[in-house]
Amino acid sequence: MKIQKSAENGLLSITFFRSFIILYWALQHIRLLQMTRFQFLTYIVAAWAALLLIRRHSLILNNIKRHYLLLLLFLGSYLATCFFNIPYSFADNVQLLVWEFIQFFILTCYVEDESKGRDGLKQLMRMFILYTFIFSLCSLVMFWFNINGIAREAVSGEEFRYGYRNGRLFGMYGSPNYGALFSVISILFTMYMRCENPKNCFWKLNYLIQFYYLIMSESRTGKMVFLLGVSIEYLWKYAYSKKRMTRKILFKGLAAGILICTVLLLCFRPVKDISVSLYNKYMVSRQAERNSGKRMNTAGSSRTEGNITTVKTAVNTSVSAPVPVENARDDRIDADISNGRISIWKNALNPFFISKPLFGVTQLGYMEYGRQYFPDSYIITENKFSLHNDFITILTCSGIVGGVFLGLFFFIYLRNIAGNIWNVLCTADNPMLDWTIYTVVLLCMATMFFSDAVLLNITTESLIFWSFTGYLFAHFGDRRKGSL
Repeated sequence: MKIQKSAENGLLSITFFRSFIILYWALQHIRLLQMTRFQFLTYIVAAWAALLLIRRHSLILNNIKRHYLLLLLFLGSYLATCFFNIPYSFADNVQLLVWEFIQFFILTCYVEDESKGRDGLKQLMRMFILYTFIFSLCSLVMFWFNINGIAREAVSGEEFRYGYRNGRLFGMYGSPNYGALFSVISILFTMYMRCENPKNCFWKLNYLIQFYYLIMSESRTGKMVFLLGVSIEYLWKYAYSKKRMTRKILFKGLAAGILICTVLLLCFRPVKDISVSLYNKYMVSRQAERNSGKRMNTAGSSRTEGNITTVKTAVNTSVSAPVPVENARDDRIDADISNGRISIWKNALNPFFISKPLFGVTQLGYMEYGRQYFPDSYIITENKFSLHNDFITILTCSGIVGGVFLGLFFFIYLRNIAGNIWNVLCTADNPMLDWTIYTVVLLCMATMFFSDAVLLNITTESLIFWSFTGYLFAHFGDRRKGSL
């Protein structure tokens, strides 16, 4: 009876559901590496979400009424967008719509008991740390063992690069920018976990792994969010130690945080140069040993095979130099500081947005739409499956109608949260946890300007963002300034 009740409580736990989705997306990355497929997990997630919707409907409906009615209207407008673009990946867009519903209205649910909400977030943070630790460690192994390649989705043709390529460590993530962002978030989570349990050696090991991946990813996005995130986190700690926030404390805290981050960032290039140099030296010595072995085998065969040895000697004794890995990243930074993003944004607005301004062209159908109507456009010729900007993506893929609903939601969100966040955090029971959550939400919002992984997408980053957004809304959104 107790086992049955525990199992039922687990199935009805939104916290366990969030952790399971992190595991699901981790396995999806492995699937993209063409190692195996986990399609059945999609049905498990859908069935689990349906169960939560049925059994926890009162909590979810109350959540929608209090905070997320505008998001419901946004989903309604996107459903209309899907019907206006039926020929272009209609089924995939409906599936995306279901996933967005799960993110907006189930992942953002929190019970009234604040201690349970915080315990759930700590579990999510530990799960994310474990996920990033495994993936970053495997990515570094890929670098040192020269494992790399390109996988392609059979249906869409979207490329997934892995390993160390073009002077950057893609690793298991498929994108060094996303991987670097996850490393920064993992570092911030670890900073909080160390405050609770400073004697745990795993936190130090995770620091080392995440910093190393961040260095090898050569991601400017990662460096920016690292500078922003760690500086804000240091400011929180400094201000809390002073028990107040003044302009002087704000300046000192930010200055000290930026100085610390700058010193660390200056170490990135030497560490990467040393790593690449050591790897190339190792490959040279390894190739020399192989060629030496080939010469010995050739000499042994010459005593028995006579004139045939001349041919083998000509082939086997030719020393082939190993191809060194690249150190500098391959991009167009000299011609375009955005590395091609500005061209994508311009092309997304004209002709894609202009062709369907009211309801857009859908997130998962704009490539098919473009191949039919704009085959010579930059997005199509360069095979750009990402628009690299959440706001451009919303405007292009859901149109003005969807953009207005989502824009109003974020206006209310920022007004309710940012307006009184400092006063609330100063009187919170666990301010360091709340500050960490707030910092990560700010980082995710900052990345919206140069990635499209949060608003109209299903990624680990969007899972973290909406789960933390729900927590801030549930515990801080309805509170007045200076009061709990």
